[in-house]
Amino acid sequence: MSVTGLSGGGSSSGRRIGLLVKQVLAPVVLAAAWGCGHELPPAPPVPHDTTAPLVRIVYPPPDSGTLYDRDANGLMDLEVTWSDSGSRVDPASVRVTCAPDCLPGVAPDTNLAVGWRVVRRDTASLVLEETVALLLRDGPRTLSVTVRDTAGNVSAPAQASLALPPGAYHRSISLAGRPDCQPERGVNFAFSPDGRKGFAPYHFCVAVFDPDGVQPTHFIPAVPHVGWASQISVDTATGLAYIAGGGTPTTGFTVLDMRTEQVVADKLTSSDIASVVVDGDRIFAGESCTDGRIIVFDRRTLAEAGRIEVGAVSSTGACPNAESFAFSSDHGAGWVTIVEAGVVRFDPVGMRVLEYYDLEPGWPGYFGDSRQVELLRDHLLYIARIGRGLDLYEVAPWQLLASRSPSCCIVTLAVSPDRQSVVANQNWTGNPRNGDVPASTPQLYDVGADLTLRYAFPPRVGRITDAVRFHPDGKRFYVMAELQVDVYLVRSR
Repeated sequence: MSVTGLSGGGSSSGRRIGLLVKQVLAPVVLAAAWGCGHELPPAPPVPHDTTAPLVRIVYPPPDSGTLYDRDANGLMDLEVTWSDSGSRVDPASVRVTCAPDCLPGVAPDTNLAVGWRVVRRDTASLVLEETVALLLRDGPRTLSVTVRDTAGNVSAPAQASLALPPGAYHRSISLAGRPDCQPERGVNFAFSPDGRKGFAPYHFCVAVFDPDGVQPTHFIPAVPHVGWASQISVDTATGLAYIAGGGTPTTGFTVLDMRTEQVVADKLTSSDIASVVVDGDRIFAGESCTDGRIIVFDRRTLAEAGRIEVGAVSSTGACPNAESFAFSSDHGAGWVTIVEAGVVRFDPVGMRVLEYYDLEPGWPGYFGDSRQVELLRDHLLYIARIGRGLDLYEVAPWQLLASRSPSCCIVTLAVSPDRQSVVANQNWTGNPRNGDVPASTPQLYDVGADLTLRYAFPPRVGRITDAVRFHPDGKRFYVMAELQVDVYLVRSR
């Protein structure tokens, strides 16, 4: 076999093969030569990424004004997108801050992206929703958003300015589920002191619901002295609830432990009870269809301590029940509304009437003129009146400070946990024969020497609404609406 082609001689095809072998072997020979005490030449440097990503706020628009809630649940929605020409953007690096002073008790540089709910997240965008725990203050606010790429470059802030209202409708909780104990609408309810449970009395049962849920968690059956409009009063120190009265007067009251959900006492009374409330070491029960008589019990023993003879007389012939109570901060003075018969100031310790105040009559034919009373700062008395609106009185000397008389009836009141705000639930039942439908408009007032309306919530149509209660967190209030509870948000200033 001839090998002359490999040495460069011979035919042209042999020379081509020899050239190919040299081209293949040359790098190998060179590498072997450099391996003898030499290193390979360094690779050319890779340019460092110094370009910051771009971030944009899609919603709310940069100058959104009143646009902030895309899904109509009262919480602010935020959608941001980003792009980067070099390294990838790290979605976990998104920072959302708000100014000025958007969160009470929270540092201004707090990253809201950590606490808000993630609706959607991918490599190029992020959608967040505000949470109740991190609910922004009302008024003009500016959001700022930045992102960082994997090379460490931080984007310039993208900003959006918006105006947040003092409050909004949030959602509804359905309490339906037990037809055997819910033949009538619900009227009253209360929260456990820790705010984790809600309790709504119906016919001899109590619906228990999660304030953050959408339906009852369960029902407590066979609860004595519970009617469709029973009142429920909570002793926040013990977690005990006192339930009695309502549309069908009861022959006593029930003590329910909100922690264990067990009936711990069933107190029979010598007469029918229309209302019950606990204050300090006393329990006060308003008799049904009398002259407004109040029966007083010792809270610890449940023994009857005495009676307060009111002697009220109704100008319309209705039974003047002792309906709603309020007490001074030192438990030394009490106030009670007497159905269609005015307001009474009484001594809860000495168990005697101190003063009787007649009120201008409400609508003819309506059961009750004064529905609920609240005493704030020991001298401001708020009275929710059916057909008359909301009255504010100075208690010493007794004088009317302000009155609001809308075209429908104020039903009930609630006081915020910080005692700085009052919600009056304005409820209109109308006349179904005229095609009227129920509607309610909760109204938020600042506590003071006048009725300063801070915000009127948009009307909700379709159900009769009754009791309104603030959640212990102060950021929400709840309105009983027959077999459901409507939830509203309240933003701090």
